[in-house]
Amino acid sequence: GRKVSYFLGRMREGPDWRYFPVALAAKWPLGLLALVVARIAHVTLTRRARFDREIALLVPAGAVLLTAMSTNLDYGLRYVLPMLPYVCVWVAGLASAGGTRRAVSPVWARLAVVLVALEAAESVRALPYPLAFFNLAAGGPGRGDRIVNDSNVDWGQGLLALKAEMRARGIDHVQMLYHGTTDPAIYGIRYLPYIDGKLDPETEYIAVSSYFLVGLPARVVTPHGYSETLRFGFGPLLDRVPDARPAGCMYLFKVR
Repeated sequence: GRKVSYFLGRMREGPDWRYFPVALAAKWPLGLLALVVARIAHVTLTRRARFDREIALLVPAGAVLLTAMSTNLDYGLRYVLPMLPYVCVWVAGLASAGGTRRAVSPVWARLAVVLVALEAAESVRALPYPLAFFNLAAGGPGRGDRIVNDSNVDWGQGLLALKAEMRARGIDHVQMLYHGTTDPAIYGIRYLPYIDGKLDPETEYIAVSSYFLVGLPARVVTPHGYSETLRFGFGPLLDRVPDARPAGCMYLFKVR
């Protein structure tokens, strides 16, 4: 019943209260994080807050976050997604008169527009694979997977991108350790499963899902069904720049 999670380069079997604050800081766009900071400054400096409205938004958002932090859910940011609508409505107060008769300050309203545009631009950069998004401070899309992993990065969404990369590089087949539920052969990928910890001497490239690269355990899809739960150490490859990073969730290395 215990599940291993990954946080800041280490495997953990229990919750760490820092997990979700760090994941939020890495996975939310910088524009959204800046909107939160700007809204705090707005409330503090203008004193236009209506505390009944503030509480109505911040208490539910905080309750979701604290609940996730106190339970063993350190596997993905999706567990705190219910707080996001409250946060979005709350930061929208930058463009609000705060329940007073005074006009909206053009400075705060313009700042809100700039930060929303920044958030949109940063988010668009992650398309068409938004699951592997990390903000620029965390390394950018697909590059923060040493901070948090699991469903923050990899739900097996990289097969189409891997196929396109193989076609572009003229790669006929790969050795593969894939984290997903579909046989990659269905997508036309010729592959040899990497399940015994040995590199095939006839195969030039190996494709490894980010989930397995950092050392997380799981069963592996093979042409003959699922393997037993496997876990590998890829120490020599962890610090090596991959030849490609399909969909931000897979690593392609030339090993021959």
